[in-house]
Amino acid sequence: MGLRALRRLFSAPGDTPRPFTQLTAASVRVEGLLRVFYVFPLYWYLSHLDELRPLLAPRSPDLRWPVKWLEWVGIESFAPVLLAFGIATALLGTIAPGLRGVRFLVFFGLLEVLALKFSYGKVHHLMHGWRLHLLPVRAPPEPGLSGEGREP
Repeated sequence: MGLRALRRLFSAPGDTPRPFTQLTAASVRVEGLLRVFYVFPLYWYLSHLDELRPLLAPRSPDLRWPVKWLEWVGIESFAPVLLAFGIATALLGTIAPGLRGVRFLVFFGLLEVLALKFSYGKVHHLMHGWRLHLLPVRAPPEPGLSGEGREP
């Protein structure tokens, strides 16, 4: 394998970039897919309300690290606030999934509620994949950064 073959192997593809109109159309499609994806946390909260209701009763769990702070502020008073925060951020995620701050809040809300839920019993490992995909790093950039209004 020669130097030219190595250079071709590690070089960028030779395709020309797509026009900006195609990029904006693609970003609209991606935002629609994001909206559908961010419906899942809201669906999960609403379908598991019966399992989440016992978390409101004061007990002494072995809290996981994301909710260890509840020991210092009082789990009795902040568990309902935490559950309401999780549901509110999931609803906000279905309304405005294009905003990076909203995506972070949905991730953080689900992380905290799942950590509280898993502090009382077994861990449902399938939820780790959903949490990782909710990370803002995995989502596309802000809608206005796609090159709208610029000339190629």
